[in-house]
Amino acid sequence: MKRIFAIILFAAAAAAASAQTLSDGFTFSQNQYYGTARSLGMGNAMTAVGGDLGSVTINPAGSAVNGYSQITFSPNISVSVSNASFAAVAGTDPYSNENKDHYTRFTVPNFGMTFNYKTGKSSGLKAITFGIVANGTRNYTSTLTTGGRNDQTTFMGALATDATENGFSSGILNDSNSYYDSQAPWQSIMAYRSGMIATYGGSEYDYIGTSEAIFTDGTIGLAGPIDQTYGRRSYGSKYDVVLNMGFNVNDNLYFGFNLGIPTFSYQFDDFVKEWAVNPDDFPIEYDNGEIAWFDNMRQRYSYYAEGTGIYAKLGILAKPTPSLRLGAAIQTPTAMTIDEKWQYAGDTWFTDSKFDASEVSPQGDFSYRFTSPYRMNVGAAYSFANMGLVSLDYEFCDYSTMRFRDKGGNSGSFDAVNSDIKDYAGIQHNVRAGVEIKPIPQFALRAGYNLMTSPEYFYEGNTRKNVDALTHSASFGLGYSSNGSFFFDLATRYTKLADEYVSIYGDYIDNVMSPEILNKAGLWDITATIGFRF
Repeated sequence: MKRIFAIILFAAAAAAASAQTLSDGFTFSQNQYYGTARSLGMGNAMTAVGGDLGSVTINPAGSAVNGYSQITFSPNISVSVSNASFAAVAGTDPYSNENKDHYTRFTVPNFGMTFNYKTGKSSGLKAITFGIVANGTRNYTSTLTTGGRNDQTTFMGALATDATENGFSSGILNDSNSYYDSQAPWQSIMAYRSGMIATYGGSEYDYIGTSEAIFTDGTIGLAGPIDQTYGRRSYGSKYDVVLNMGFNVNDNLYFGFNLGIPTFSYQFDDFVKEWAVNPDDFPIEYDNGEIAWFDNMRQRYSYYAEGTGIYAKLGILAKPTPSLRLGAAIQTPTAMTIDEKWQYAGDTWFTDSKFDASEVSPQGDFSYRFTSPYRMNVGAAYSFANMGLVSLDYEFCDYSTMRFRDKGGNSGSFDAVNSDIKDYAGIQHNVRAGVEIKPIPQFALRAGYNLMTSPEYFYEGNTRKNVDALTHSASFGLGYSSNGSFFFDLATRYTKLADEYVSIYGDYIDNVMSPEILNKAGLWDITATIGFRF
């Protein structure tokens, strides 16, 4: 079992067949909190701190802590960095051809306002806070590009094996309505029509890759060495828009409620390229006697998903002493509706351009329901007079409770992925720590740290074990608060993602592993918050 789940390119075909995966569930439901620059700078360890609009998503009671209204706007720049290396035969060849890549995106991970209404009472319910706040809870910015030389396996060979095992005839794959009227995988249809695979031996059901040859002993294999490149890029964001109410009881007990409306958009694009090192190794003889020599190919895949949901969250924050704060919150599962779109495109080029072929599939679409997990968090914070504070949070989330359903609410067509969720998803632990120091009342220095475990599990024999994959992040920030209403905060955070092992295509030859990419990736964020109190 690998240290973190591998993204197998063939899993993309599942989307085209309207089949969801465990990876989709993690993508749609995992949180990576953003918020204001103050909350980001303190590692979002805000459960027991409150008073900041970035904290409202984490603990609804946080809006009631301060006795004033406020409005904030927080632009952000995210830079995804990756360091990817390539092994032509996974588990045998060393990783090489290290390639560094980066991708920059602009987002706005926080904007909102709260209004504080004082009841005029000297005890009991002293104030009520109303607000609408949007905080980022996931950033999908990522990039990866690498490749190398391979003389064992080929992407087109894997496509041919997949088409053969699916058992669809070439007539079906070439039919004008096959994308919608047949059950054939869209990837196989695209591969056949773009010249990446073809039938052989007079059979309509046996396929061979354009980069493969039939040897004298009847076996099929890669005809000669090829150069391979794999690249992908994703972007998008997930936000929680919350309608918040907070209640201040005696200035030492605070309650809060959120009606949360999460919304996300996620775009994923990838490609595979293969080049013949020497095209003379790749002759292809057609039925009419003509011969072409393979030169290179490219497959592109584009996937887009957007979703909207609803949940409720309750929070409490207490001050048993003037310096100590304790907080806790619980969030219901989120009911979401998700819409997906996808498209394939393929090109195969030969040394003689008259044999070139290409294909672009129509755009597929599918809608369904998804339930993301409940989550709970607790926290404690201790303040040192007016000099600063330290805070510590723990968040618990059980991803084995994720469920896919159709739009009618039935889960029967999703039995396979829901079974995978029960077997291979589980509890994720998230520990957050933060510190804020005020050398002078108007100026603050901040730092934070996060440690998050993987929610993925695997089996070793009959023993269920957690995948050993930790995500770390460290943040730093500073803030200025005027004597009037204006305040300004700035923070930066670096998130070190767990090492990822990416399979370009599945194993299709006995005792020969397909290529694997080792990706060491991280994400830099720089966030500024402009705010006013009134």
